[in-house]
Amino acid sequence: MTRAAAAVLSGLVLTTPAHADDIADTWTYTCDRGAIVIATYVDAPDNPLVVLALEGRQVALPVEGAYTEDAARYAAAPDAPSYVWATASLDARLSWRDGGQETLLMTCKTRL
Repeated sequence: MTRAAAAVLSGLVLTTPAHADDIADTWTYTCDRGAIVIATYVDAPDNPLVVLALEGRQVALPVEGAYTEDAARYAAAPDAPSYVWATASLDARLSWRDGGQETLLMTCKTRL
């Protein structure tokens, strides 16, 4: 995924400063059943988010709540059906949230 693709999603436009490598980092995860998820983490000062390439499309999810360098949770508004991407160290989980219920879709792992 290119930075341009990550920057323009669902009407969301991010400006890309000259030091873009400092705010965007892409990781490839291997998940259950051999599925691959590519996650681009955008550490924009006022709107950190992840852009996931999965199931043949791109999904942008803002960070949900507090986050650290080692753990974060990304999802759309709590009252809207949404993917949920939760990371902890090199592991990640992809879930689907609808009506307050979360269904685990797959677990994933990446390498340094």
